[in-house]
Amino acid sequence: QQKIDLIELFVRKKSEFIETSVSKHFRIVSWKLFEDQVNGGLRDICEPMHQGVPYNTDLKTGARINVGLDVIATLRRHYGIQCQIFIDNAESITDFIDFENQAIHLVAVKDLQKMKISRIDAEKKAVSG
Repeated sequence: QQKIDLIELFVRKKSEFIETSVSKHFRIVSWKLFEDQVNGGLRDICEPMHQGVPYNTDLKTGARINVGLDVIATLRRHYGIQCQIFIDNAESITDFIDFENQAIHLVAVKDLQKMKISRIDAEKKAVSG
C-alpha cells in the first residue's frame, strides 16, 4: 500500500509540473490538464482557464477572445509564423492583450448606415481610412 501511495503521489506531482510547464508559455492562459475523478485517480483533460475560470463555463466574451488571442500568439511564437487575425465581436473587449499580429476587428455599431474602416497606427490610436 505504501508503494501504491508513493506512485500516486508521484503521478500527482508530475501532473502539477506538466500543467505549470505548459502554462508558463502563455501570458493570460493557464491550463488544466488533469482532473480528479471520484475514485481518486486522474483523468486527462485539456481546458484553458483565465484567472481561474474555465473557458467553457462563465468566462465573458471579451476574456474568451483574449484567451484565443493568447493561444494564437503563443503558437505563432513557437512555430515562427505571422498571421492575420479576424476578431469578431470586438466591441466586447475593452483591453486587448498584445499579440504582435495584424488584427482586423469586426465591431457592430447600432444605427450605423455606412460601413466605416479604421486602422490603428503603431501607437494604437484610431486613424480613419
